[in-house]
Amino acid sequence: MIFSKLEKLTTKFLDNNKVLKYVNLLISCLAVLYLIDIGIKNNVSIEIKIQYLLYIPIIWITYFLYAYGWSQLIKPKFDILIIKIWFLSVLGKYLPLKVGIPLMRMTNFKEDFNEFNVKKNISTIIIEQLIIIFWGVIFGLAFFLTEYINPYIYLGIVYISAITIIFLSKSKLTYKKYFINTNIALMTGQLFTLIFFSLLYSQILGEIKIENVLAYYLSSVLAVVLIGAPVGIGVREFLYIQILNFETIPSEIFNFMVIVRLVYLINDLVVFLFVKFLTSLNIQNQKY
Repeated sequence: MIFSKLEKLTTKFLDNNKVLKYVNLLISCLAVLYLIDIGIKNNVSIEIKIQYLLYIPIIWITYFLYAYGWSQLIKPKFDILIIKIWFLSVLGKYLPLKVGIPLMRMTNFKEDFNEFNVKKNISTIIIEQLIIIFWGVIFGLAFFLTEYINPYIYLGIVYISAITIIFLSKSKLTYKKYFINTNIALMTGQLFTLIFFSLLYSQILGEIKIENVLAYYLSSVLAVVLIGAPVGIGVREFLYIQILNFETIPSEIFNFMVIVRLVYLINDLVVFLFVKFLTSLNIQNQKY
């Protein structure tokens, strides 16, 4: 079975990736210093407006799809407790070496469920990330094809084709239904992420330049591979600059990179505190 093979591979990976984590963290630090140097040399000033927060609900939709996709790897039936565990781990990605998400999910999992398997829990997180990266790369390829096909048409064709193939082949697929549900949820989540980047880019720069948006989207996907970098900080921005091959970085582009980070940080804090509040409220109601 595909899932069991992936679980064995991720288990092996967990035992041999300590050095890689620290190397990635070093790369992230160097990338951040590189960006700071660019910002100082170009006298970049960051302008933040309240309108930038209007698109946060799109992130909520994306997060719910990611949470549902991950929950399907653990339990085929919809379980709000597993969804809650995913949301309570959103701040974990800001910790170095990517240890925050597994620790937060495992801690909350132990509180809500009697049965708990550490390596299986971690392997589902890695499989979740691998699927996100896979669909992210597929969508991100639109950046390299803009000369041959309209990016919107490409994205539409890829998404509709993937959904159609999945449903037509559903009865013939050898792996389980939950793996299919995970792919659909995470793939759709990636599409909403791209929509969010596009709308925020338009709000900041006054227009949607799809090539620039796709470049940022692709860099955000590739930065996930560097597991030592907290939320790919520095690395994502460095890759974005390299992909677009800027000789000098326009202040608007620098603004976009920084504001995306700030909006996500604000969103993640709000999401975590809100879900934490609902959880404590539910616990209090159960006592009475």
